[in-house]
Amino acid sequence: PYIHPNQLNVLHQEVRRQSIEKFRCARKMGGEQMSQNYQQDLDNEITELYLNYQKHNDSKNVFAFSRTPTTFISSMVLCYLIAGILDAVWLGGINFIFMFAFWVCFVLLSVWLYTKYSGEYAEIGEYIDYFADVIWNNGFQPVYSKCLRSAMRSVLGHTKVE
Repeated sequence: PYIHPNQLNVLHQEVRRQSIEKFRCARKMGGEQMSQNYQQDLDNEITELYLNYQKHNDSKNVFAFSRTPTTFISSMVLCYLIAGILDAVWLGGINFIFMFAFWVCFVLLSVWLYTKYSGEYAEIGEYIDYFADVIWNNGFQPVYSKCLRSAMRSVLGHTKVE
């Protein structure tokens, strides 16, 4: 399963500490200098294994991969609904702005999918990921956090405490 990077780092530090402690407690031949060299090798190997595991763990993070399509699909749905409402109340001029944003999101999503699945133009895919992160962090995340806090307040406010 995916482990949060902070938790993974805490676990790594603990395992590293235990490993070095166990190494120091073991009987060794060759003197203190040779022991220091092997301890340094052990520390380097633990660090290298941690970096590899970190990469493997990052590949398991489903939301990191799905944030871009989720952001663009949510934006498309929102723009389409707002455009429909504006069209219903005869505000077609403003409707154009939201339909334009809808198609921009559609094109960006299509290009992003192409870059991810073909492996070509990876730099463009990274720019699109960055743009999606900006939209998510400045648009959807504050609204989501506010709704979540409101829901938690209402749940905690209506819960009977015995």
